[in-house]
Amino acid sequence: MQTSLARRQRRRRSGRGASRASAVGRFAVILPMILLGSMALLGAITFVGAVDVYATYSRDLGDPRELLQSNPFNQQTILYDRTGTVQLAAYGSENRRVLTFQEIPNLVLDAHTTTEDKTFWTRS
Repeated sequence: MQTSLARRQRRRRSGRGASRASAVGRFAVILPMILLGSMALLGAITFVGAVDVYATYSRDLGDPRELLQSNPFNQQTILYDRTGTVQLAAYGSENRRVLTFQEIPNLVLDAHTTTEDKTFWTRS
């Protein structure tokens, strides 16, 4: 009576059964390569598509610096006396004044930061 090991060795020597094992081996190597290649191709197509969409939507946008400089803010018109110290009148529906960043109080900056991200000051 032959053992399974002896039968396998005999098949290998005679060439029978080797083609089936090699076909399974080839399939086990080729399948991951095909999957990896298709995922790489899909990733490349997605990247090119995202760049194309970004380029399409940003094509007609103007320079942000110029747009922000030319943005008219609705401010009140304030009339002063001839010395420029006494305010006589303020015309307009909105009570606004354009500030520089240095004029904004630190309390307002901290409140805004805390509102946007509660853990901002505790993270390291």
